[in-house]
Order: sequence, then structure tokens, then C-alpha cells
Amino acid sequence: MNETTNSRSDLNKGRNPKPVKALKCLFLTIVLATIQSSCAYLQPISLEYDENTELRSPDNLDKMELLEGYGRISHQGIDTIVGEITKNGGLTIRYGIGELSGNFVDQCGNQTECLWKRTQRFGDHDVVIALTNDRTIIATFPDLHANFFARVKNEEQIAEFLLMVLTYP
Repeated sequence: MNETTNSRSDLNKGRNPKPVKALKCLFLTIVLATIQSSCAYLQPISLEYDENTELRSPDNLDKMELLEGYGRISHQGIDTIVGEITKNGGLTIRYGIGELSGNFVDQCGNQTECLWKRTQRFGDHDVVIALTNDRTIIATFPDLHANFFARVKNEEQIAEFLLMVLTYP
């Protein structure tokens, strides 16, 4: 070995390995303490069910009156109930239901995006229905957190959409 090359043992000469080891231990302690304090907030959730509360669930979707030939397909949602109502060669109505599903009809907020928009009360619930310039019909039940939408080709498909979706509440 020449004078300009140092061996690993030469580099560590005169150093005390204890401070490095102490820093590693301190870092590990901080990480573990952070994880432990984060886990302290994780407690079992108590799900209380009020028998008087009407839940909007797939069961309520099963109560929808579908036209002949239509069926419902459920998809996997993260925080909402999602799926579609469809038939071969016919209309496909997609839906998103749940408190985090938002309000789909809000996308039709101005006249440049929306051909028309109407609000109507059905039973105990309001529904906002809109038709966009790209021929997407949207029905939102704001208080039920339920949204239905479909791309329609003609007035017959608009009628089919309304005849099925308005049986939801």
C-alpha cells in the first residue's frame, strides 16, 4: 500500500465507534416511538345501528324496478357502492352511492356544459337531473348520496334511464 492509499482500519483509527452506534440507537428509538404513538390512535370502531335509519345499500338497489332485459352488475368500490345497470345492446347506467361519492350533477354547473337541468321531489327525496352537451344524463339524489349517469343516444334511452333510476328512492 502506498502513502496516498489508506486502509479502512487507518480511516477508523482514532475514532470512537460509540457515538455512531448511539446515533443509530437514538434514530431507531425515535422511529419506534413514532410508530407506537401512531398506533395509539387506532382503536376498535363501534358500529352502532339505528333500526329507524333507512340505509342506502345494494339491498335498495335490488328494490329498483328494472326494465325487461336489464340487470345490475356490482363493481368493487373503495369508499362507495359502484356498479352498472345494463343490458346487451342497450343502455348502460353507471352509479356511485355513498357519502364520499360526491354530487355528479355539479359537473353540469353552467350553460356551456349543460343542455338542461331540473330538480324534482319524489316522495321524501329531491332528485336533480341534467343532460350534458355530450348526451350524458345524470341523476343525483343529494340527500341519499346517490348518483346515476349514462351516455344516451336518443329520447328512448332518456326515458329508459328515468323509468329505472326514479324507482331508486
